[in-house]
Amino acid sequence: MRQKAKDEKIEMSKIVSVRTYKKEMNATERAVQEKRERREAREVENLKGPTTLSKYEYKPQNVEIKLSDEITGNLRNLKPEGSLLEDRFKSLQRRRIVEAREFQVKSKRKVKVVLNRKHLMGFEEELRVHNDRVKQKKRNKKNKKAKSLEMSNTRIESLI
Repeated sequence: MRQKAKDEKIEMSKIVSVRTYKKEMNATERAVQEKRERREAREVENLKGPTTLSKYEYKPQNVEIKLSDEITGNLRNLKPEGSLLEDRFKSLQRRRIVEAREFQVKSKRKVKVVLNRKHLMGFEEELRVHNDRVKQKKRNKKNKKAKSLEMSNTRIESLI
């Protein structure tokens, strides 16, 4: 009898634990389902919006406004502000038809002049002297900076 009661108790505890496991599984499945639905909704929203054309963000154009003292009573005398081409281009960028860009500054290469003894024409000596002067000026600037740095360091140390 005791064994039978014990077995029934174990069976009841298993049934209760199955119910709790089932509740936990349902909760996790619901959470996963909600997450999946949110992700799908987000993807649909992204498809509706414009695509990214470049790594740069669109920067809106500055609105050019005339002040009240600059405005005359006659529209014929009113001077146009801004550029039509720039306005159109910015509009295309805003609507993501054209990619947004940033102005790239290209540096010019410095050409090194090499003097060949066989081809000397006489003025190369002046060119060499000029280049030496430029190099000397650069060295002088570096030395001045170093000296001023040392002076400032000594002043700071004396204050401390």
